[in-house]
Amino acid sequence: IYQLNRRYKRGLIQNKLMQLLMNGNFKEFEEYADSFEVKTNIKPFNLEYIKMNEAIMLNDSKKLENSFKKLLDMKMSDEQKEEVYLNCFNHYIDTNASKRAEQFKDYLIKNSKNSSLKTYVQRVYDVKIEHSSKYLEEMLKELENNNVNKATHYLLIAEMYKNKNDNENSAKYYNLYNEYMKTKSNS
Repeated sequence: IYQLNRRYKRGLIQNKLMQLLMNGNFKEFEEYADSFEVKTNIKPFNLEYIKMNEAIMLNDSKKLENSFKKLLDMKMSDEQKEEVYLNCFNHYIDTNASKRAEQFKDYLIKNSKNSSLKTYVQRVYDVKIEHSSKYLEEMLKELENNNVNKATHYLLIAEMYKNKNDNENSAKYYNLYNEYMKTKSNS
């Protein structure tokens, strides 16, 4: 019974933390995250992972780097490590930190068992860092299939057209991305 109560309490605390984040109550989130109740009931990895998400939502690079450092120093399962490394990869891609992005890309490609994740990481790296357009025809064909991540495809296709200095098609796919995201947020 003690374990069930503890697990239930952890769930309530994590839900409260997530609600504070989702509602944009960042100050209250930080105060609660630093409270005795949270620190004694939430595992350090889980708490830092939630804090990492806060930093992403705030677009706070300094806070995000701090969370990455703390997470990367923790003992993690393979699944947790993959999640953290993917977040690091995406952040370094967004900030054009090519050497750091490459380190996380290499780890994910070498260690992930998820073939679609490996494809995603390689494509994003090649398009955003190497300024490649080598996946353009392949990804245009894949868009015809409803089983692809349309948002990612639209963005990468727009970037590849940009890499080819085709501003018209680049704008077209950025617009398709924006429209797609509007319909997703309204559903």
